[in-house]
Amino acid sequence: MTPYLSDKIKVISFVCIVLVVWIHTYYTEGSNYTSSMLLMNFWGCGICMLAVPMFYTISGYLFFLNVHSIGDVFKKQKKRIRTLFVPYILSNVLSITFYYLLDFVIARMPEWQVIINNNLLERASGNGIGYWLYYCFWEGPIAFQLWFVRDLMFLVVFTPVMYVLFRYITKSLSLTALGLMACLGVAFHHGNPFSWAAGWFCLGGLLSMNNYVSVIAVKKARCWAYLCFAAVLGVILLNAMYAAGISSVFIKQDVITILGVPSAWVVYDDIAKGQILCNNRTLATIFGSSFFIYLIHEPFLNIFKKFPLLFDKGEWCINVSYATCPIAFIIVCIALGIVFKRWLPKWYGVFTGGRM
Repeated sequence: MTPYLSDKIKVISFVCIVLVVWIHTYYTEGSNYTSSMLLMNFWGCGICMLAVPMFYTISGYLFFLNVHSIGDVFKKQKKRIRTLFVPYILSNVLSITFYYLLDFVIARMPEWQVIINNNLLERASGNGIGYWLYYCFWEGPIAFQLWFVRDLMFLVVFTPVMYVLFRYITKSLSLTALGLMACLGVAFHHGNPFSWAAGWFCLGGLLSMNNYVSVIAVKKARCWAYLCFAAVLGVILLNAMYAAGISSVFIKQDVITILGVPSAWVVYDDIAKGQILCNNRTLATIFGSSFFIYLIHEPFLNIFKKFPLLFDKGEWCINVSYATCPIAFIIVCIALGIVFKRWLPKWYGVFTGGRM
């Protein structure tokens, strides 16, 4: 991997985690306002939808990078115990502890119930460790944003099979054929989120093993990328108008991701123009905080975003809060991560799976 590609993945991952935070900032209180529904569905349920498939594609690419034998696959699987399984467990334990603390606070300060999501508190009502294990790995997880890591861990279990398929079946396929296969796999997942995730993960793995990422010429792809992105924006706008009740046209969201993810990948090169942004120490710290933000943003975001509504639940307040709360929350998380890393570097390393 070149320094530029490594930097690109780190920057795009940070942008994607910001988009994920925006997805989870959705205000149900805004359902009565047309402008709020337009804003949240255009941004949070539109543009932000590119984040998760981009994460899966990057995960597949990084897993199969420099994999030349089945032994390399097993080594990568072993490494994922530290980088995925341990953070998954610790983050769930943190959430369980947090929910019990919330129960304790609400019992003594019922006025705080205004900014607490009671549905989340119900997760702390299970009986015994068996319930928690069942919930963490199947119905849940407790920290609900970790469904991505849970599904990713399941995908990693099947990577030896993927490797055999990639190595011996798809070796002779062209980039166009691989792209069409991935699009078909994502488009016809029949509502199964795991097969949808597998499609993007496999796309990343195929690109990695066939070394296609480095041969995609930005100059040749640039025009198509912008045309596709324009089409994506059009689809997102139509769907947002549909959600707001001012249009009867709705287009399947897979169009957004199938066209938007590769377009965003190419457009980034056109914006960055070969610069390695993480050469700047401040930017390196910011962009390197993605996984930490991901692990802690729930359940804390659910409370953070409610504070402005203590003063006003009107249309103007909801729109301003939706536009600004994610940014403020990200800044708080970055600052917290810096403090955590400085004062407890070993614990920070364990919690984030070695991502320092």
